[in-house]
Amino acid sequence: MLQVTPNGPWGKDVHPNMPVSTTELVGDLCACFHAGATGVHLHVRDQSGAETLHPSAVADTCSQARAAAQRLGVKVEIGLTTGAWIEPDLASRIAMIREWEGVDCATVNLSEEGFEDVMLAMLETGIGIDAGLWGPD
Repeated sequence: MLQVTPNGPWGKDVHPNMPVSTTELVGDLCACFHAGATGVHLHVRDQSGAETLHPSAVADTCSQARAAAQRLGVKVEIGLTTGAWIEPDLASRIAMIREWEGVDCATVNLSEEGFEDVMLAMLETGIGIDAGLWGPD
C-alpha cells in the first residue's frame, strides 16, 4: 500500500498550498490516487479550517474522499488521527470516535493519556488501529 498524508495538523501558515478545505483535500487526493496511492491518513477540518473529530465532519470528508477514489477505480483505506490536541477531553474524544462513519483505521498516539481507552472504543466499533509512536520509550 502507498499511503499519503496530504495535510497533517498544519495549515496554510506553514505552506500556502496546504489542503485545508474538503474541496482542496479531495483535489489533492485525486492526484495522489492517480499516482498510485491506495491509503490516506487524514486530518479532518471544520468549516473554519480547524482540526476536528466531530462525526459529521468526519463522515462528510471520508465520504468525499472515498467517492473520489471510486471515480478513479481505486479501493482506498481511509485513516484518521485521534490526536488529543484536537479534543483534549478524553470522554468527548471517545464519544466522537464511537460515532465515526467511513473510517477504516486511525492512529492512536501511545504517548497520550487514555490511549488504551481510545483503542478499546475503536475496537468495539470496528475501526482498525495504527499505533503512533513518538519515541523509543
